[in-house]
Amino acid sequence: MESLVTLPKQSTSHLKAEFSDLPSELIIDILSQIKRKRDLLNVSLTCKAFSKLAEPFIYRQYRNVHVLSEWISFRPFLRRIISRPDLAAHIKLVELRSWTTRLRGPYEDEQMSQDDLSTFLVAAQQARLIENIVTPVVLNFPDSDDEWDDEEDDAQDDFEGMTFDERFCTALDLAIEDVQVVLLLSLLPNVEEIILRYLPWDHLPWDCLAGTTHGFQCLRRLSIKINPLASWQPARIAPVLCLPSLRVLEGSGFYRPNETDSSWSFPPRSLALTKIHLEICSIGILNLKSLLQGCKNLESFYYHTLGHPNEYITYARMSDTLQCQKPSLKHLSLTFNSASQDIFGSLAEFNHLASLQMEARMLFSLQPVIKASQPNITNLTQSLHDLLPASLEKLVLDISGWSSSDFYSRIGIHLPALSNAHLYHDLLPRLKTVVMFPPSSIPQSTIKKLQLSFRLAGVELSFTNNCLLTPENREMYKGWTYPLDGSPPRRIG
Repeated sequence: MESLVTLPKQSTSHLKAEFSDLPSELIIDILSQIKRKRDLLNVSLTCKAFSKLAEPFIYRQYRNVHVLSEWISFRPFLRRIISRPDLAAHIKLVELRSWTTRLRGPYEDEQMSQDDLSTFLVAAQQARLIENIVTPVVLNFPDSDDEWDDEEDDAQDDFEGMTFDERFCTALDLAIEDVQVVLLLSLLPNVEEIILRYLPWDHLPWDCLAGTTHGFQCLRRLSIKINPLASWQPARIAPVLCLPSLRVLEGSGFYRPNETDSSWSFPPRSLALTKIHLEICSIGILNLKSLLQGCKNLESFYYHTLGHPNEYITYARMSDTLQCQKPSLKHLSLTFNSASQDIFGSLAEFNHLASLQMEARMLFSLQPVIKASQPNITNLTQSLHDLLPASLEKLVLDISGWSSSDFYSRIGIHLPALSNAHLYHDLLPRLKTVVMFPPSSIPQSTIKKLQLSFRLAGVELSFTNNCLLTPENREMYKGWTYPLDGSPPRRIG
């Protein structure tokens, strides 16, 4: 394959004739093995046969992210897909950097050309983003070099008084990227994945996108990162979450812990989502409840706060909220702060649960806790296998908050399998993997003894100190602190 990418000059003419005679199926198979776009471009220059068949592979992804701290304009790509709609149909994945929005001006030193403005407005009307092409409104910006003045921005006031068509046309005339992104997404009929890095909090509501000509009929995955300092507005992405094709929602930095906020109001079992992955997030209980109860077949739920305090979401409330997903949930991962002394309770009725990851204190505390529904049973008398379903295949348990004395004293009550792993084999027959985040003071000799006990029962036991975050977010949020008073997180130093 490498020889196709770096062809010797003297052999090019001879090979061009041979390539032209290759069956299309073979050429497509060759192209499908090339992963780097640069290599695809080089191969496409070999001959016309390769050039035509390479287009679906060259245009299968559009990524516009930071390159050497410089932003690449969206406009060249917009021009390309407007002039060649057939290329837009090939795009399956879009990954975008953050972009400028309407609330701050002036916006760009390079103004939108009249040719671009006319082309983009016609495309927006054809995509049903706007009904009419209107004359852009002239905005009078204050004479100030400080575009981040604390005073109320005149541009914000002017935009708020406009119709949607006026706002769209005016923002496009001002080269504001927000409307360019909306236009770009509206022109991709077959996009399956959208990845947004640091979605601006004041972006346009996406209900306009749901009504476009293609309506995101193929979108299966939406991945969004938001600056944790931003004032995130959940309602702006709600129309996309309601799409019948959407299966995966991935969120990072969603910080809106308000107890009374109900920006999301989904009818029960109205969402097609099967996987929700919320990392470094703190969402109010009403929004979280609406999201979970809105899913009709949720298979995977990951909720990790990384220290985001939320006094309103207790372990018991999270347990009650997840009860509606007992028939379908296969993978559950929970890590969040709760000031209350309650517990999550038993997961024994989650009959399809295959993997579980949570802190031990969510299942049982070191202090007596009596559940109102089970007044005669406290968490001090229940063993771990009594709380887990027989379907479980993998258990990741964080007991790092325990002292070494707590660890040893709880072996005989909560974790009897640590002294007799055959209990897990009998009561949890499918369990094959156990991972623990242990107290730092446990000696290696104890760890090896426990691992041998589990191995004899056919269960692989490992101990780790790795963070629960993905590697990318682990590095990104290394320098953040989360005040206990519930105020937004801030960077250290």
